[in-house]
Amino acid sequence: MRMKKWKLILFQLIFLYFIGTTADLVNLSNDFVSLEFSEETGSLTSLTNLLTNTSYLDPNPLKSTLWQLYYTDEKGATFNIDNTFPSSLSFDLLSLPNDSLLLQLRWENLHVGPHENGTYVVVNITIPGNNATSPSAISWRIGVYTLITNITIWQVNFPLISNFYNITGNFYQSVLYGQISSAQSSFSAYWPDAAAAMQFLAYLPNQDEGLYVATHDGIGYVKQFIYNYDTYSGIEVEHPIYAQLLVQQYPENMGTTGLSYESPYDVVIQPFLGQWWDATQIYRNWVLKNAIWCQKGNLRNRTDIPSWLEKVGVWVNPGNGNYQQGDPFVLLPQLMNFYEYFKMPVAVHWYQYNPEPFNCNYPQYLPPKEGFGEVIEYLHANYPDVKLVPYTNARIFDQNSELWDSLNASSWATKSAAARMNPQTLQYNIEVYSGQETSVMCPATDFWPATMGSIVQEFYDTYHVDGIYLDQIAARPADLCFDPSHGHPLGGGHHWVDGTRNLISQCSQEGKLVTVEENEEHVIDLVGGLLMWCAPGSFPGAYQAVYGGWVNLFGRSFSASDINEISSFASNLGGLFILGGQLGWFDQMNLLIDQDHVQQANLLIELASYRSVGIDYLMYGRYMRPLPSWTLDNVYYSIWKTTNSSLSEEHQSLGLFFLNVSPETSYKISFDVDLSDYQYSSVGEGFLFQQIDSNGNVTDISELNSLKLSYDSEISPLSCLFSKLFLFLQKIEVTPNKE
Repeated sequence: MRMKKWKLILFQLIFLYFIGTTADLVNLSNDFVSLEFSEETGSLTSLTNLLTNTSYLDPNPLKSTLWQLYYTDEKGATFNIDNTFPSSLSFDLLSLPNDSLLLQLRWENLHVGPHENGTYVVVNITIPGNNATSPSAISWRIGVYTLITNITIWQVNFPLISNFYNITGNFYQSVLYGQISSAQSSFSAYWPDAAAAMQFLAYLPNQDEGLYVATHDGIGYVKQFIYNYDTYSGIEVEHPIYAQLLVQQYPENMGTTGLSYESPYDVVIQPFLGQWWDATQIYRNWVLKNAIWCQKGNLRNRTDIPSWLEKVGVWVNPGNGNYQQGDPFVLLPQLMNFYEYFKMPVAVHWYQYNPEPFNCNYPQYLPPKEGFGEVIEYLHANYPDVKLVPYTNARIFDQNSELWDSLNASSWATKSAAARMNPQTLQYNIEVYSGQETSVMCPATDFWPATMGSIVQEFYDTYHVDGIYLDQIAARPADLCFDPSHGHPLGGGHHWVDGTRNLISQCSQEGKLVTVEENEEHVIDLVGGLLMWCAPGSFPGAYQAVYGGWVNLFGRSFSASDINEISSFASNLGGLFILGGQLGWFDQMNLLIDQDHVQQANLLIELASYRSVGIDYLMYGRYMRPLPSWTLDNVYYSIWKTTNSSLSEEHQSLGLFFLNVSPETSYKISFDVDLSDYQYSSVGEGFLFQQIDSNGNVTDISELNSLKLSYDSEISPLSCLFSKLFLFLQKIEVTPNKE
């Protein structure tokens, strides 16, 4: 019976387009997902979720594709070929363990421009057996084998799916904290980069299902995700509106003679039931087990993070945009007043502590302004809960810095190259900040990690700072570097990630905090804080749904107007709190403690208290599935589950946080939820539902004996509610004393 479920079938279909055509198809399916390929070109013509009978692709053979290659020669001529070019195409079906099947497509005798039989291509597609853990997860790899020496492969677009149609709903993008956007808008994002915080996307055509697309690359190869939506208006010729999705892969040693390429990771395409949160769990289940940046375990298992970090109540960033505020003797009284007012541990992300203007003369951070060391010594002695974390930029070098020539830094900057075989002329990758031209340095050299490491170690050893901030190194895209003297593969590869990780390691020291900008994933095991300074806005908690309990987020940008307007302040601070981030990143310290901002200060104190009593969830927990529907725009919420390794998933407790950001209106909160959606499968001895206030006082609300939770409460303006639900490990009956 099972053999009937696995099939490789050639059959005839008649397509009723404006020109009648006939095409043979190859079908590969199990009980969950079905694929069809053109026998003539190998194009993917159909991808169907068999559980819902949703077909994502238009079978039009004129639109469908599978791969595209960019070749070039020594004169710079480019030759673009794809799987529809004339070739000798063959299909082979191979049985694998656990009832999986591998479909191999092979294109031979491919011409590359004027070069006959210049290359051949092999694509391997693996579909799991019906009894697999993820039976709809299809794995894709490509091999490109150049047969002549006067051309080279520059770029591989694979998989290239050009025939998405009937495009409705949304697209989840792993931008920053995760972004839901219309599927009718295009986007592109490099990885690693904050534009693609994680290596997956999800097409969400409706409320019940989606299509997960990811690169399961646990090493760190540079790549780009591209989604192109056809905006053609149809004024001249009516035709279906299509969208194209591809992963742009960059070979190691791009441009070298006769280069071939085999993709070093799987692209996984998987239809699934659910919404964006369900897509995050597919990625989470893979990445936590397989990526190099997850091998240390979660935050509770980390021994390289200072113990004071979890106690931080608020971050400030003096000197950010204001040269004078970073002066040690200007900062000290402001910081003392701020601390005395709020009476909570403060982390100071310190800008403009050095004489150089911002974004100028990097990496000349030392010597600092007069009083830097003395102020740090005074604060450590008198305000031990104030921690000092100076700013540095770990990615760029100002060419006008006196160090540029004295250190021969030009040799170790990244160099770009024209798309041609064996390019001879290389150019600096220049980026302009504050009007200054800076060079992006290559972290895959020995020079740059050692240079930054030496500077940072001087901060630690001479000035005894509590940590360091490394700007841009985790937030900006990898620059493809073609300088052969650096010793790394040219262009593509994983050396950028390797070098970045080496740089951060050289900037580390026991007991010190290392922080970086934004929430890229490839360095999370090496840092203790990720600055999420861009506004969370309407972003879902996708990053925390994947990495909750494994990362610590902090801070976002607050302008003076954000602080002055209580609604804006509550919204910005609330968005940070509800995603589990440490609060603040204020450069307007004096503003927050004046008499005109009492509401703002009180809200900060309350949320810092709630974060402290809810630390098991907001810092060490995992962001869980959103409620099925939510209509209270001014009430932010999140649901978290603990990640205590000594307890089973069934016995991890839930934390529910609600925050009313309206300064005037109370709201009634009422909903019903199925606890099986939160990975509880049985009632056991029953559930206990509790309310916790900002001081940690606990009130038992009710006991539950079913998997249905009904919640009814009222939340006052500018206030927070924290509830906890857990399954009894053992219910203890208390017998009254009969004396």
